[in-house]
Amino acid sequence: PRGWLAERLRRDADGLVGHLQSFWPYVNDSYVWMGGETRDPNGVEERTPYWLNGAVPLAHLTQNARLLAAVERYLDYIVAHQSPNGWLGADCCDPWPRFPLVFALLAHARLGGDARYARAAERFFGALHGVLEKQPLRSWAQYRAQDALVALGDAGHDVTTSPLAALVRKQSFDWPAFFDSDR
Repeated sequence: PRGWLAERLRRDADGLVGHLQSFWPYVNDSYVWMGGETRDPNGVEERTPYWLNGAVPLAHLTQNARLLAAVERYLDYIVAHQSPNGWLGADCCDPWPRFPLVFALLAHARLGGDARYARAAERFFGALHGVLEKQPLRSWAQYRAQDALVALGDAGHDVTTSPLAALVRKQSFDWPAFFDSDR
């Protein structure tokens, strides 16, 4: 990027987005994502995945060495602690926050050229399929299930034929019916 966009991205990397991991306990001390002590009071554990989903492309677009090192430290920890079955993060919580995390893993694999992150996403898809067969999406995850479909597509899966995509669609909120209704 050049011009005003490059300047805006640089400011973000030098500002709150680029330093959130330095001081916010829901990111820098996350129980689920970094083995820390801080738990999300709502039990959603979405703050670190959301931060990574924005910080990873920002780090690559700006080539900010400090931010690149920070996001890589987080992603490396998460991948190194991926469960043997492929689940990402501590064995708790709703599956939904893992979808933005998968976006970050895939972006870092693509932009940084390291296939380990894409492999971690693939392993997660296998674990997700097993989890959803036993415990369907509920609550907020039903409304955000399309994130899983986008992540599958980003990883190169054909979301029209993928068994996981079919399962996700079956368990998700019926957005087409919602928008077609007379609300």
